[in-house]
Amino acid sequence: MLGGGPGDIRLLAVMAAVSLAYVGSQAYAVRQASRFYSDLALNIGRPDVRYFLGAPAQVADAAGRSVSQDSATRWFYDRDGGRVEVVFSDEGGLIERITCRDRGTSALSCPSTLGLSVGSGEDKVWNRLGAPDVQRYVGDAKVIEYRSLGLRFTLRRFLVSEIELERHEGGGSPFDRLISVLIP
Repeated sequence: MLGGGPGDIRLLAVMAAVSLAYVGSQAYAVRQASRFYSDLALNIGRPDVRYFLGAPAQVADAAGRSVSQDSATRWFYDRDGGRVEVVFSDEGGLIERITCRDRGTSALSCPSTLGLSVGSGEDKVWNRLGAPDVQRYVGDAKVIEYRSLGLRFTLRRFLVSEIELERHEGGGSPFDRLISVLIP
């Protein structure tokens, strides 16, 4: 029991400092997850992507037609059993969306974000981020969106099969999700 002596005050100060450090680190993680996925950040250009990931395995325009690398709006990379798709804006050529799809060969096929990865259960996503802003069904899949983070998860049979980060304007602050992240 705390009696209010100098030792008790120091203990409370240390506890407060540790708590603030934890909240700060989680806030930083939430902010980063709304801007970065794996080695890539939203709003970087083709030269940076080529530098970070190398030449893409395949390129296409918005309609899916094969085109030259410099005019392509979609670049595809095959890595570790997953397929990463990088979508560039028509104007400025900056990344506006990054998607990683599982190809069924490895649970480690796509990088994780906020402790969630391909193969994570739907319950883990909800426990980690709270209720999604949007939930819809597309064929045999469920798509859940967290708009303030720009994150979208595609689920099949209660497991994450695709993770997508999209440039987002408005829709609330990523810190809206901080409480869900802080309370496991």
